[in-house]
Amino acid sequence: MLRARGPARADHMLNTALDFDPTRWKPVTALRCTVGVALPLLLALVSGHAEWGVLAGVGALNAGFASLSGPYRARWRLMLTSSVGMAAVTLLAGLVGSSAVASALAVTAVAGVLTVIGASGAAAGTVALQATNVLIILSGLPLGAAQAPGGALLVLAGGVLQTLLLGGAARLDPVFPERWAVARAYRSLADFVTSPRADRVRLPGAVPFQEAWTALEDARRLGGHPDHARLQAALQHAEDLRNALVGPLPAGAAETLHRIFLDVAHDLRRGHPVRQDPQALRTLERWVAHSAPDGAEQARWARIVGLLRELAALPTASPGPIPALPEAAPPARPLPDRVRQTLATLRPDSLVAGYALRYAVALGVTTAAYRLGHLPHGYWLPLTVAVVLKPEYALTLTRGVARLVGTLGGVLVATLLTLLHPPLAALMLLVVLSAWLGFSLLPAGYAPFSFAVTLYVVFSLTASGMAEQAVGAERIAATGLGGLIALGTALLWPRWRSREVREALRAAAAAQQAYARQLEAVLRGGPPDSLVEAQRQARSRRVQAGQVLRAASLEPRWHRDPRAAEARDALEQLDAGAAVLLPLHTRALGPGVNAEPGPALEQVREILDRAGALAEAWSETASWEDRPPR
Repeated sequence: MLRARGPARADHMLNTALDFDPTRWKPVTALRCTVGVALPLLLALVSGHAEWGVLAGVGALNAGFASLSGPYRARWRLMLTSSVGMAAVTLLAGLVGSSAVASALAVTAVAGVLTVIGASGAAAGTVALQATNVLIILSGLPLGAAQAPGGALLVLAGGVLQTLLLGGAARLDPVFPERWAVARAYRSLADFVTSPRADRVRLPGAVPFQEAWTALEDARRLGGHPDHARLQAALQHAEDLRNALVGPLPAGAAETLHRIFLDVAHDLRRGHPVRQDPQALRTLERWVAHSAPDGAEQARWARIVGLLRELAALPTASPGPIPALPEAAPPARPLPDRVRQTLATLRPDSLVAGYALRYAVALGVTTAAYRLGHLPHGYWLPLTVAVVLKPEYALTLTRGVARLVGTLGGVLVATLLTLLHPPLAALMLLVVLSAWLGFSLLPAGYAPFSFAVTLYVVFSLTASGMAEQAVGAERIAATGLGGLIALGTALLWPRWRSREVREALRAAAAAQQAYARQLEAVLRGGPPDSLVEAQRQARSRRVQAGQVLRAASLEPRWHRDPRAAEARDALEQLDAGAAVLLPLHTRALGPGVNAEPGPALEQVREILDRAGALAEAWSETASWEDRPPR
């Protein structure tokens, strides 16, 4: 919270840094990705050239990481781009690796350019970070200019092999990412109905719904699939259920709903028709008939049961035309077009240019420091800075803590195992297991992912013939120092999210005001065409405001807006308003609900006035820097 001080603020920082979402753990997907890493390692083991397998595994590993986000059609391009990029930086690393000055200049230039390119989208950012890391590591290893072309070809071959393997798997299940995303929305409803209900202001999680809509929109930009219509309908039903669930929820009904939502999530994730347990639905109907306290509650629960019955009627796929999504996005532009647009917006005072310059300088200086200081295995120093330093202070702080915890745990475990001097075949098996852990944990949490990647790097280097004990000790020291350098850079050359608090809250309040106005019009008999989109916009703005507030709460107190202490209260008022509007939204779209809209209109008008007052209160144009500090 923004008011947190001392231990409370430290707890908040640790919870953020060490956050782990078990619903995002993907062991089966990771198994598919691991095959592409295991094959070149196996071939290298048979041929007696372990270092060849390690290089090919670098390409396969990074192509696998690139395959874990976005629609499958976009993943093909991203994996190929990643493979070519890894091969290019491998060649460059071999050419400049013998010179400390050339290595530092190459890292500086490549990091700056790739950071700008990475700003054009999440996919480009993934490739940019991977390529920067590979350049840092390989330029610090004795690859040699003569071996550079061969090493580059091995990295490229590993990436292409991984792309072909995962591309074949994608053809077997082309809408798996979208199905998984919609299933997570239902899983979040299952968690909500069994969570403590003492705070009636609390809302069902918004992030899974946003991610599901984004997954469908991104996939539809690249060409629709017949199953998208079914998934869209299922997600809209989840939205309607989310609205209707805000309110009293007895324990018996909650347990029944929990089972139903988990079953729906299971069926959607596997592409099966949604099955409903008739006994469970009859249990809910009996509760509606005998336990609902009044007519409004009976109508609400009748709506919930009706939506659940409609889910079972959804077809497995729709052979007809696919309806447009709300606020259908334009077709995705090719990556080069987005890069050119990003370059065109660069100017000295832009956030992208500032971060690219800060990032490049930090990596160049740390690379030069360890090379000129002749620190053995010192590339861990700029590598840590590369993965920890982010555009904002709060993200740098939490990423640094997560990286440090994961790295220390990985180094300790890997060092203990390598002290046993396992044979080469056992080391290769440990590399494969580490890759599987990394693939499965990447979506779930950064600290466990760092643990897995640390295991992979240490075991790979050991298999290549590097000193076993030294790798562990030096990585611990370099990681700690790199984290401190990244944090110091973020402090001395910062971007403070506290400065965005006012605008984020103003935008969230204005979006809720617009949503309440649309809802009022529908309750008065107007068309509901824009109501769903207004709800999504209001929710998106509240989520964004929450992210800004959480980041601001981790920043030093002397850099915060003097009104930051009031910001949490404002966001809680918006959450409370949303909790009132959601069931009214369900009522507005139900049959025959406008016969007596008077009480509902009064509630909507009250929320409309509150949101308008908040928007006005947080729209002050005076800079907070002009106010005296507290």
